[in-house]
Amino acid sequence: MCGQLIYVNRAAEVVAAKLSTQPHSHEPHMLDTLRAFDAVAHELSGIRSSSTNDPQRPSPPAQEASPG
Repeated sequence: MCGQLIYVNRAAEVVAAKLSTQPHSHEPHMLDTLRAFDAVAHELSGIRSSSTNDPQRPSPPAQEASPG
C-alpha cells in the first residue's frame, strides 16, 4: 500500500502525516503534497520562504520616512 508520508520540518518545528492509498509509490501529485506541507509549515512558523512567490498574498505595507 502506497501513499503514506511523514513530513518533518525542523526549522519550522512542524511534523505532519498523510495517510492515503495510492496504486503507485511515485504519484505525480507527490510534489504538490510536499509543497502544500511546506506552505502550511511556513504559515504556522511565520517563516517566509524566498522560493515561495504567492501573488495572492499581500506584501507588507511600505514604511514612510518621517519628516525631520
